[in-house]
Amino acid sequence: MSDVNDGDWVVGEPKWWWKYVMPQEAWFWEAVLVARSRAQDPEPSPWLQAVSAKVLEGLAMLNAAARAATSAEASKLKTEAAAMINKAVAAVR
Repeated sequence: MSDVNDGDWVVGEPKWWWKYVMPQEAWFWEAVLVARSRAQDPEPSPWLQAVSAKVLEGLAMLNAAARAATSAEASKLKTEAAAMINKAVAAVR
């Protein structure tokens, strides 16, 4: 099979110089991610950050409830954590 340039794809037997022309997979995906991040608004969304912060805070409260000294403290933390997570999720809907 002879070397044919069919659009952007090179067909044929691999050549030694392809490593200089064809990007490595890691470099390729890094370039894609950089291009995608530049195409979008670089500023993070404060609304999305607030929602994720509340969910993470609720998860931290659940973690603290698992390590609580008494069952009363654990129950209070679980109740507050559930309320916080539900409120954050309701804001997404």
